Amino acid sequence: MLGYVDSAIIRLRAVVEAETQYAKLHPEVGYTCSLSQLSGDGLIARLAKNPNENGYSFDIVGCGALDENKPNLTYYVIARPSHSGLPAFCADSSGVRSDETGSVERCMAHGVPL
Repeated sequence: MLGYVDSAIIRLRAVVEAETQYAKLHPEVGYTCSLSQLSGDGLIARLAKNPNENGYSFDIVGCGALDENKPNLTYYVIARPSHSGLPAFCADSSGVRSDETGSVERCMAHGVPL
């Protein structure tokens, strides 16, 4: 299972980097809320086609702007475990965090930084 955890962390970091690049290239939009809008290496393309890999389900949630005519300033990339006993992971521009109970919601609220 350790391989699943390492794989999830690598994927989250890749998506955070892709989000950063996307926001730089699309300042009028800001961060995207869709994996399929991110360009990148084969890893990002694979996640966009199949967000369920190596014991985790990946998604982008919590996109938000100050008002509807402004760019998205926030997002979370989440890795929800498919098996009990695995931690949940979440990430945004500040880094990757985890929740040992497997709760993505707890991870976003007060996860432990990695």
